[in-house]
Formats: sequence, structure tokens, C-alpha cells
Amino acid sequence: MRCLDMSVAAPVKLEPEEGRHRDRDAIIGRRISDLAAMLFSHDDEGLIYASVYRIDEEFTSLSVCMCPDIMSLSELYAIVEKSVNQVHQIAGAKIVSCQEITVKKYKALDKEADSLSRYHSSRHLQLRVNMDYFDDNLFRIRESVIESGKLSKKKAQAEAGKILADKTLYEEIERIYDPINEEKFYGHPVHYRIKTGSGESAMAIVQLIVRMLKSRKRIPSDRITRIFDVTENCYNDNDLKYAIQNAQGTAVAIELCGSKGEHGNYATSYEAVVRDFADLIEKYHHNTLFFFIENTVEPGFSPDLIAKVADFLDIVDIEEGTGTVDDAIAVLHRLIRESKYSMLGDDEDDGIKRYLPKKRQVISYHDIYTAFDEWQAGVLKEKVYRSYQKCRPLEIKKEKTKESAYDRLQNMIGLCDVKRVTDQIISVYKLQELRKKYHLEDEPINRHMIFTGNPGSAKTTVARLLADILTEEHVLKTGCLVECGRADLVGRYVGWTAREVEAKFRKARGGILFIDEAYSLVDDRSGSFGDEAINTIVQMMENYRDEVIVIFAGYTDRMESFLKTNEGLRSRIAFHLDFPDYQAEELWQILELMIREHGYTVADGIREKCLDIFSMACVQDDYGNGRFVRNFLEQALLKQAIRLMPTGEKAIKPSKKKCRELIAEDFDVDLTGLLDEHKKNKSIGFL
Repeated sequence: MRCLDMSVAAPVKLEPEEGRHRDRDAIIGRRISDLAAMLFSHDDEGLIYASVYRIDEEFTSLSVCMCPDIMSLSELYAIVEKSVNQVHQIAGAKIVSCQEITVKKYKALDKEADSLSRYHSSRHLQLRVNMDYFDDNLFRIRESVIESGKLSKKKAQAEAGKILADKTLYEEIERIYDPINEEKFYGHPVHYRIKTGSGESAMAIVQLIVRMLKSRKRIPSDRITRIFDVTENCYNDNDLKYAIQNAQGTAVAIELCGSKGEHGNYATSYEAVVRDFADLIEKYHHNTLFFFIENTVEPGFSPDLIAKVADFLDIVDIEEGTGTVDDAIAVLHRLIRESKYSMLGDDEDDGIKRYLPKKRQVISYHDIYTAFDEWQAGVLKEKVYRSYQKCRPLEIKKEKTKESAYDRLQNMIGLCDVKRVTDQIISVYKLQELRKKYHLEDEPINRHMIFTGNPGSAKTTVARLLADILTEEHVLKTGCLVECGRADLVGRYVGWTAREVEAKFRKARGGILFIDEAYSLVDDRSGSFGDEAINTIVQMMENYRDEVIVIFAGYTDRMESFLKTNEGLRSRIAFHLDFPDYQAEELWQILELMIREHGYTVADGIREKCLDIFSMACVQDDYGNGRFVRNFLEQALLKQAIRLMPTGEKAIKPSKKKCRELIAEDFDVDLTGLLDEHKKNKSIGFL
């Protein structure tokens, strides 16, 4: 919906008719109501909503909300001018100004008109309800109207230079201004993913793209709706639906980093949010231009939503630009000149350079925005409120530095061969990335892997750590780990499997796709859905070779039969990590670690008792490895609880020391029952 503020030149005689005494305000009120009613009479299909908020001797002013894909601006002009002529009983009414406004501004003008007019339509009242979403606490919304006026290709390139545009934006400028395109709005052939360090730097790119498309008549509206701080509860929300519904014909920029709360795994906590956004985007994408803003540091629910909408959208990736220190200083000069503090601050090169990142030769546009914010804060203290110059930021004691993923891997119990091969993998990947930066010719190296071993041997844990390690080493862009099995890859109907497999690869872009129990894809008969899944995986491994690392995991013997199902599968796997079963001493070390992490202590003699139990467990087939230790400890904690707080007896509150201490009898567990329970409840993962 386009929201417009219009002014119509209509010389009107407002004095009371001769022989009658009428109040001037009453005459104006009646004409406002008559004009509103007449505009509604021209609109049988709900194409426009009009609110007349002022009439004087020279002009009639009204706000209009219209559907640009159904009614053109020239058609709207004709309806408004004709209606004004009829109500005022004049000829020659002419629209002299028309500017786009935000929904919020339209609401304010509509409220002003409401106090003057006696005319209401139930449809218009419903529209007011549908616009009441600016105070929703599940997401935040901000509207803007871009600078109007023709933007030539040359000027667009100059504007791109001001924001240190990446080559991907310059490539899009070439496409937008290509003369083979028609200069008319029929719909949107593509939408955009903007990958930057902040929403502010992304919006600079969004505004430039909308200005270019408006100049080429490929978008009817100047309005941009920015949706951000999306919480994980933002689903089945009418306000979100109305916000996107009212943005038809305009541009919508959605920041996908989520809110600032703690969410854990975005793939699960934002699953319903992704579903609702995808449904709304699919419904309105023909007439609404969507920008997906992905924060390069905190991608949030971006991988999941992009994978979802890629089924029905073509998306152009635009990267954030970078420049040299001199480029950054030039941009900072411009921001300072355009700011309200331009007359106050020191804009000498040496003065503003101190706000830029130190010892960096390449600076992003996001870095410049951050430096500009710091410059403004400095100006306030140094030039305006100088008594605060000596104030220093509050010193907050920093928490202990979080252990790196690499250190966590090295500190894991056992897995010596796994750690050694992991070091090789990291070295190969890092060297490969460095050679790319040096533009050295290199034979492409397959980066895919296979993990073999029994359940509980830490395959999933190592995969998660590897995703974090390669992200820390800048080998992976997002570091996301997408875990799946046969049920996630094989469709229920013909033609569904290939689509499901590709969706998982899209979701894992920039990270790792971990396929657990991969051998389960092997079916007894050829041409099955499982075969289709394997063949598609091989194809996608090639298509996404620079974006996705695939890790296949499963039992050692069964994975061999899996590799034989497709000739191209084995050749695409570069690294094979075998995860051996833990021995008794290693199981005790794992138990010790778990006990410490849970805040417990153990009495003397427990080590020997546990080693005896672990020695008996290790000779059993598929005993569970690390998962067995976890279940073993859970049984011990249950026995401690029964020992300290027996039922049916007078409760005696145990001391803090007793609550923390585990004794030998707590570890009197039924080994056979524990092993049987494990075999009945196998699941993906280690802990």
C-alpha cells in the first residue's frame, strides 16, 4: 500500500449562502464528509482509502492509501480531482503536490481528519486497526521514505563509491541500468540478501538499490519498512502480518540476526518464526521487494529463512564494501559534514583517524559507522558539555576468556588420532584459503569427510567443535552445523527427495552438513528414494564444494557399504576419521570430568570400583562409550538422592557437603540393565 499526502488547488468560497446563517466550521466539516464519502463511492473494490484533513479557501488536503499494483497514480489523480470539483461545485481542481509518507504519518493525518469528518466506513475503520502495529513488543519496525528524483547510472555509481561499495553492488548497478530491461513495474524478478556488519550499514545499501529501481520505474513506492529485533516468539502474530500486508508495492528490509536475548540454537528456537516469515514472503513477494539483512557476525536465523525462501525466490547476494584507511577518512569527513555537529567537531584527518580501527589496512563501512558514533560522543564531551571530559567509561570486570573450540577439542579425553588428523585438516584448509588470497593456481581440494565409529564415541561433538574451529580460523563463513539423518533427506513422494536434500545444503551454506547414520540411506533395491538422496548428495557436494563441508558419520562396517553405492562418493571424500571405542581408564577420566562439571566430589575407593565396572562394559558390543558414562552417572545421582532423601521417613535435611559427595554405594548399578537401556534408546550425538 502506498501512503500519500496530497494537496489540491481548489478555489472555494466558504462564506454562508445569502439568506442563511451557517457556521463556517460546519460548512467545512460537511464538505470534508461529502468528499470522503464521494471518494469512497469511486472505490467499490477496496482500492483506495482517503482521509480529508483540511479545506481552506485555496487548497484541499487529504491523505490517501492505495494499492499501486491495481490503481495507477494517474487514475488516482483523476478520481480525486473529479471528486473535489463535484463537492465544491467548481471546475479546474488540480493536484499541485503529492508526496509519499509513512504509514505512521498516514495514521496521524487520518486521526486529524477523524475529528473533522462525520463520515466513516467500516472498511476504513478496519484499516486503522490493521495499521496499529508500531508498539508490538515481538518485533520493532521503522519506516523511511527515500530521497525522490531521477538517479542516473553515473550518479548511482558515485553514490556507491561513497559507501565503499563491494563489487557485488557494482555488478547489480550494471544489471539495473541495463537497457535491455523494460522501465516499468511488472513485479520483482529478484530479491536481495545484504551481508554486512550492522543494520545501519545494510540500510545504506538498501536505500541506494531502492532509489535506483525507482529511477528505472521498477518499484512504484519510495517507502522502506525496516523490521528488526525479531524475537523468537514472533509467530502467529497479526501485527507482523499487517505490517507486511501494508507494505505491498514497497520495499521491506528484514534483519535476520534476531533479538538480543539468549536463544541457543536458532534453528530450533526460531523455527516457527522462519515458517511464518516464509509464508508471508511467499504470499507477497511478487509485488513487495524483500531485503534479507544478514549480520556477518551474528547471522541468527538467516541460514534457515534463506534456505526456506530460496525455493520460490531468486536472491542476489550483496556484500558489504571495504576500503583503505584513506577511503575511510574520506567517508568519515562526509558523515561529519552532513551531521548536526559539523560546526563543532574536529574534522582534521589526524583528529578523526583515532576513531578508526587500529593497525588495520582494510576497513568496512560498518567500522566507519562505529567510528562516526564514537566521534559524535566525543564531540558532545569535548565541545558541548566539557565538564564531562574527565569522565571515563565504567570499568566492568571482564569474565574469564572463553576457551576456544580448538582448546576444547585438545582437552577432550582420548581421541589422539582424531586430534592429529584434525590438525592436518585445519592446516590444509588454512593453506588453501591463503593460496586463494594470493591468487595462486591450485588444484581444488575436496573438503568433505567421513567419521566412523560406534555410538557415543564423540563423532557429533567433534563435528560441532570442527565447525567452530574452522570458523575461528576464517575457513567457514557462518560456522553453522546442520545435523540430519535419513528422515530429513528422503521425501515421502516422488520428486520430493532432491528438493529436501538441496534445501539442507542451502541451509548449511558457509558451514557443515553433518549426515548421521548415513548408511541408512542405502536401500535394498535400486532406484529407491534412498538412492535418489545419495545421488543428489553427490551432485550437491560438487555444486556447493566451496560453501559446504559434508561429514558422513556412522558405524565403521556399514559405512563401507554406503561408500560403494555411488562411484563418485568415495572420490569426493578427502578425510577419514575413525573414532575408536574408549578404554576403561578413558571412561574414568570422562566420568571425573562430568563429576567436576556438575559440582560433585567422590569419596575414596570409587576410582577402583568404577574401573572394574568400565572394564566389564568395554568388552561388550556397542556399549555406548561416552553415553554409557553419562547414563552411569545419572544412575549414581538417583541412588544418592534415594540415600539422602528416603521416602516414608522423617526428612532430615542433609548438609551441603553431603549433597555434593558421591560414595561407593551410589555406584552399585545394574550393568546389564544399563547396557540394555542404551541399546533400546540409541540417538544421534555424544552428550
